[in-house]
Amino acid sequence: MPVQYGLLTKEHLDALARQLPEVELAAAADNIYAIGAMQDGCICGVIVFRADGEFLIDIRYIAVAEAYRRQGIANGLIDFLCKSAWESTTAVLCTFAAKDWDAPLCRLFIRRGDFTLTEAESYICRFPCRELPQLKWNVTLPSGMSIATFYDLPELVQRRFINEMKKDNQEFAAGICAEREQMLHPSCICAVDSSATVQAAIFCQRRGQDVELSLAYCTNGHVDALIALLGRLRELLVRAGDYVSDLRIAAVTPQSRKLIDNLLPEREIIEKFYTACWDMNTMGGGDDGYE
Repeated sequence: MPVQYGLLTKEHLDALARQLPEVELAAAADNIYAIGAMQDGCICGVIVFRADGEFLIDIRYIAVAEAYRRQGIANGLIDFLCKSAWESTTAVLCTFAAKDWDAPLCRLFIRRGDFTLTEAESYICRFPCRELPQLKWNVTLPSGMSIATFYDLPELVQRRFINEMKKDNQEFAAGICAEREQMLHPSCICAVDSSATVQAAIFCQRRGQDVELSLAYCTNGHVDALIALLGRLRELLVRAGDYVSDLRIAAVTPQSRKLIDNLLPEREIIEKFYTACWDMNTMGGGDDGYE
């Protein structure tokens, strides 16, 4: 039976999100849709994307079930999406992290021929926790502030902070809500001022033997509070000893890259971020078995 492609219903997307954490995260933002590949009566591939009106389609997640790989399904999903975008002259892009240009998703977009792939300055790095005690950070919590565990704060204070974050980055705020259960709650800490307002916060998750700093955020003028939180996180990881191997951090913005470059000059960059932009004047591609 040939593979069939079509827009998935919300029920299909919700079912996939329950099975795949990556889909749940990708679907956390507003205006999220998904295209599915159907064969043998089941969904064997999916592409999740965010539609910003008729101006931009942002691919958030692509996956093909292992038994159905290397059959052109990944390209079929992208072709179906791009055909719809072409009819409305909507731009299509995909931003993702990969080890290097030889990673499967990089190869997929390069071999298609209708996407331009560029490497960004953003990166994901790691640093051995056993070396954290040797770091000399000059960190002082600003006067009038205290450090608290974010999820121990009153629900109203948490919601107020998330709503404030939405004004700057709706995707980050949605991610915090979607991944609440996956967060390492004792390591999700914040700096609170005398009016019970959160001015800075960091959120961490457990990734196998590592701890991943998923999000670091501060309001304008409170970088010192954010640095103090990183200092407290260092203390928590040192106390954890051999239970935690590495600290992983995604440095996405220019400000976060500058901060990490200063605090962790010896960090190891393990992935870079890439952006694939669709050229709607061309079509086609060859499959590379991407999942």
